[in-house]
Amino acid sequence: MDSEILLWIAGGMFVFLMVGYAYREVTCPSCGKFFSKVVDKKEDIGRRYENVSVERQVKKNDGADPPNFETRVKEYELTFTKYLKHYRCKSCADTWTEQTESQTGKRFLSEHTRLY
Repeated sequence: MDSEILLWIAGGMFVFLMVGYAYREVTCPSCGKFFSKVVDKKEDIGRRYENVSVERQVKKNDGADPPNFETRVKEYELTFTKYLKHYRCKSCADTWTEQTESQTGKRFLSEHTRLY
């Protein structure tokens, strides 16, 4: 019974957060009307690159007891693009801009095994 109540509470919190996020994404900050936010223009204003490593433990097939593990490392270059979005409200004709950033690329660089 207690786990069902916790599940309902968690589900309610999730729905509340999603509605809050959607409200911010589709309303005009000036008049507050739903579904009045329109993107007029989206400008690419810059890029940045970031190298990341992804490590994964892999069990070696050497028959050892206890089993031996090795770490496999993959290197990637991520591309992040900054945008300047120009918005307009369909209801009150207010205009505003917001700066956003999103990952727009992932390039594989190398893979190697790290031995300990």
